[in-house]
Amino acid sequence: PLETRVPQGETLNEVVNRVNKLVKEIIDKHATQQIIIVSHGGPIRAIIGTVLGMDLNQYWRLRLDNGCLTIIDFPAPDKGMVALLNDCGHLEE
Repeated sequence: PLETRVPQGETLNEVVNRVNKLVKEIIDKHATQQIIIVSHGGPIRAIIGTVLGMDLNQYWRLRLDNGCLTIIDFPAPDKGMVALLNDCGHLEE
């Protein structure tokens, strides 16, 4: 799956590299601010997987429900900590 490419799409490696580059740019630009990133499950899994040091083959084991909230703190630009994962408490039953 790591090198699988849908037509006109990216491989998982390419997604992870693109997302991590963007997250680094955001952290560098807004180091002292709180920010929000709204995205689909794949890019969010890429961020979480990178922060946790997960193998790319394991990313799909992360459950992310639609509309969930995940919080990642970055006390240093290269050190992220998952503070909240897949919280749906704000959604009505």
